[in-house]
Amino acid sequence: MQTFIVLAVLVCARALPAAAQDSFEQRLLAVPDTASARLMTYDLTRVPHVAGTPAQAATRDYVIDKVRAWGLEAWRPGPRSIRFISRTPTASPPG
Repeated sequence: MQTFIVLAVLVCARALPAAAQDSFEQRLLAVPDTASARLMTYDLTRVPHVAGTPAQAATRDYVIDKVRAWGLEAWRPGPRSIRFISRTPTASPPG
């Protein structure tokens, strides 16, 4: 999970203009400290949080609250829906 967070931050930072990137990096270096990151990792791995469950929603809210507390922007995407238009697969397995 920690690797994912680091990769996500790096991808976001690369998309920013140079001046904004410097500001973003300075804020990121200021928080979190090692103890805070360790506690967050512990909290995130303590309980299973399968996608679509209340535990996953609690995990999402926890991460958003932490990121905002560190002074970084965080948001939750709106609801999405998927419509299946065929009951049978349209692709066949290789071979």
